[in-house]
Amino acid sequence: NATYSSQSNTNATTSYVELVSFTYTPATANSGVGLVGFASGHISSSTSDLPTTITIQIQVDGSAVATSSGIAVGTAEHFWNLQVMFADIDRSASSHTYSLDVKGTTVNTVSVPTGQAGLGLVDFDNG
Repeated sequence: NATYSSQSNTNATTSYVELVSFTYTPATANSGVGLVGFASGHISSSTSDLPTTITIQIQVDGSAVATSSGIAVGTAEHFWNLQVMFADIDRSASSHTYSLDVKGTTVNTVSVPTGQAGLGLVDFDNG
């Protein structure tokens, strides 16, 4: 089984902002899920606070389980691209909420245009 979600235009500064979210119930209590998230965008406003560290994270039921960071340097409109992966084994066979979030480290606006972020999930049985 696989599921995928993508987002609409999103802006963030120094607090995490949700890009995508969905709920999913693993097939069995022995199932594992593999998650892959990606996001790309640009710094849409610039102050003297550059460089900006951009972080994306995968959350399961509201708790961060994996992060990926990169640094945007230079002036406004600097582009960035990040990926993050996580394997989740033996979580209960009940509904869980999976999300991908983004934030920056400065007051610069981290912009993720529509369709430039997604979170994919594959359910596999570890038997």
